[in-house]
Amino acid sequence: MPAPAGPAVLGQNQYGKAECRVVKVSREGATHHLKDLNVSVALSGGMTDVHLVGSNA
Repeated sequence: MPAPAGPAVLGQNQYGKAECRVVKVSREGATHHLKDLNVSVALSGGMTDVHLVGSNA
């Protein structure tokens, strides 16, 4: 059986949500304004601690 190649190295990480609905109502007396948005969010960067130790800091 061959020896292990060494510790695994994490590559580029990315996390996100697509098409999240956001609704805002602005009330100005008897007039109400509605904004209805679909938002996508993507986070990337150093997420090693998230995977290895469970830290979301």
